Amino acid sequence: MTFSGFTRMLAGLFASLALMAPAVDAPAQAKPKTPVYAYASPTLETALRMVAVSYKHQTQQQVEFVFGPVTRLHDIIHKGGHLDLVLIDDPKVLEELAASGMADPATRTPFIGTTLILAAPAEKPLKVEMRKGFDFAKALKGNLAVVSVKAGAEGALAKQAMEKYGWLEPMKGRFLIADDGKTAARAADKGEAGAALIYAPDVNWVMGIDAVATFPDDSHDPIVFEGAVLKGAHPKAADFLAYLKVPKAQEYFQNARFTPLPTPAPKK
Repeated sequence: MTFSGFTRMLAGLFASLALMAPAVDAPAQAKPKTPVYAYASPTLETALRMVAVSYKHQTQQQVEFVFGPVTRLHDIIHKGGHLDLVLIDDPKVLEELAASGMADPATRTPFIGTTLILAAPAEKPLKVEMRKGFDFAKALKGNLAVVSVKAGAEGALAKQAMEKYGWLEPMKGRFLIADDGKTAARAADKGEAGAALIYAPDVNWVMGIDAVATFPDDSHDPIVFEGAVLKGAHPKAADFLAYLKVPKAQEYFQNARFTPLPTPAPKK
């Protein structure tokens, strides 16, 4: 038998053995996990997206967000839309959700804070004294971009701070009302307003403005972002909420100009 004939015979033998061998099942592909669905205040967007990527890398669990004013949250609830988690800076909303039986009050968790700032274009510096009696209306050239009080706590706290210093009445008629801090920041960046009164992280959306003044803590109620798990939520919703407080997640928040919350005093 020639060498080529021998190799052909071996090839045929191996082929026959392959046909006779029992079939081996291919490993079944893992089914994709159902995402956790969360509503979140718009200011949280840049940091939360990074945190969610980190969380997915560790757990393979996807988290998807709906960002928008609090009216968006109300629309989702009233239309029967599905949410597992609410992440918000408005304690009244969480209290209402708990009172209605939609949220589990035992899961309510504060995870980060921030500050209220005045932001203005770098080429048009705004000098402000954070005190009652300072003529803010005269110092500011143009309108002031603010978040609507109907959109959530950011607008309400801005109004509270303006009232604290007696700046609200003199500025009437010069407010540019926005649905969120991102829109307010962009208005100042584009020159539609002389400045924006927003949360510190909102300046991350634009390049041309930055903080020129920070409102002291005693000029408004505390700014605290909290989360609560809704009834019937995804099993991983509470796990993701807890993840927001781990050092890696807190690092993302702080890099985005959020402020860590004070460490609670130990219980006696």
